Amino acid sequence: LRESAALYAINPDNALLALFGRLVCGRRVPLVVEIADIQPAMTGSGVVSRVLRALERFVLNRSQLLLTTSPGFIRNYFTPVQAYAGPVFLLENKIYPASALISNRIPRTRPVSGGAPWVIGYFGVFRCARSLEIIRTLAERFPDRLKFVLRGIPAGVDEDLFREMVSGLPNVDYGGPYRYPEQLPELYAGVDLNWC
Repeated sequence: LRESAALYAINPDNALLALFGRLVCGRRVPLVVEIADIQPAMTGSGVVSRVLRALERFVLNRSQLLLTTSPGFIRNYFTPVQAYAGPVFLLENKIYPASALISNRIPRTRPVSGGAPWVIGYFGVFRCARSLEIIRTLAERFPDRLKFVLRGIPAGVDEDLFREMVSGLPNVDYGGPYRYPEQLPELYAGVDLNWC
């Protein structure tokens, strides 16, 4: 820690550990805190939400840079709710054009399976349990008309619950993680619609 040029922590809990490490090593090493999502617990009005916001504010007041993924988070949460006025690095959660992606595009002019069934892709980090519930409901309701192709990793939902939600249906295909960005052209070429 004494030799570190900076500490980079993802989320306030890890940032608290980084602050402790900074205290132990006796150096004021710059701290960068990444908070990519605003969790529902942070916006509530109960005691737990107020305590969590206070801990997050404690971390933010002792960090040298906040990295977040949306200008809306800054505008609607960090500035008005947390009164954060420090430096921000915005790294939007989107696909940035890369020469490999552009050169590997696979053009398509018709549905991948003739429109029967429609193939819907959901690629990335699975954080939204509600989306998975809707996908399962649609897959059950329209087994011959819809097919779902899922690639990525569960992060915001319990992994056992995720596996339960995507298994047991012949028209839901979960193929695990993929190589980003190399496999995106092939993944997108194999679907008619993208779940966003």
